Amino acid sequence: MQWLLYPPPLNPSSSEEGGYAYAHDKPIARRIGMESILNDPAVIIPLSGILMVIFIVAIVSMRKMRERELQSHQELRIREMEHERKLRELEIEKAKLELERAKVGKPQ
Repeated sequence: MQWLLYPPPLNPSSSEEGGYAYAHDKPIARRIGMESILNDPAVIIPLSGILMVIFIVAIVSMRKMRERELQSHQELRIREMEHERKLRELEIEKAKLELERAKVGKPQ
């Protein structure tokens, strides 16, 4: 990855532009002046503070989202269990009715 930011000069004997024949041969960091910006504490400290706040907010929002997801799964499971209980009760009632019909329809 280092070769992307700092490629070797095409013409090392040339003294113009630090050994680079053309401006587009210069490393990306030198072309856009990132070396001085990234080494300046007046830029790095506020930037790191902003990034830290962004990461904290992202972590907190992900945690809240996960808690809501778990709660919704729990509510769905409770509803599912209630539904299964009602189905069992209906099956028991149905079996009772069939038993009563069988008793009534069956001569002794």
